[in-house]
Amino acid sequence: MAARFFQKMPKTIVATLLATTLLLTSTACSPEDAARHPEQGTYKRPKIWPKPTEPEPASPIYHDVAEKVPSEEEIARDIGDHNAQLEAAVEGVLKGGDMLERETVFVYVLPELLQVEPQRLIDLHARLEPGEARTTLRNEIAQLWASKDPPAAAQWIKSLGEKEQHAAAVTAVTTIAAWDPRTATALAAEFDVARDDGIRKLLKSVGPDAAGREAATN
Repeated sequence: MAARFFQKMPKTIVATLLATTLLLTSTACSPEDAARHPEQGTYKRPKIWPKPTEPEPASPIYHDVAEKVPSEEEIARDIGDHNAQLEAAVEGVLKGGDMLERETVFVYVLPELLQVEPQRLIDLHARLEPGEARTTLRNEIAQLWASKDPPAAAQWIKSLGEKEQHAAAVTAVTTIAAWDPRTATALAAEFDVARDDGIRKLLKSVGPDAAGREAATN
């Protein structure tokens, strides 16, 4: 049937089909050839990265917007309201929150308030009655402030009464002794807590020659 089909076609068309078939067969790449020469017959688009362009210049045309732009007074009021909410959260967990809620507030809320408006925490500590809540807040402030800003922590500790000053200083020194023994030693000397047995042993273990003593012992 194929022979009859080709016989009915003009000779010029048959010759053209045969030539095209031979050309395609000769240029085709077998699977074995592709495996031996993977670079042949493949096209990789070059990585041409676009050049950075400068942003469009600001438009000199201004339009009035319907949205109200807050004034400086309103911004300050909003910040004050936010910080008041943070203070209320700290006071709330000190007076009645469960342990999980208290830990959450101490980890997230108290550091933020200490950074943006520490006076609120100072005032809160001052108005709390002696007891567990006041002691807990004092320890949290001493630990966090000493680790972030030792001079500011020392200034606050000096404003406390004698007993609380000593306790806060011990907490601050204990907190930073491991990674900042020089500052811890200075704080211990400033507040006269270096003679406490626990502080003395701690500072001795983290002192500048502690590594040498440990190596000699081993």
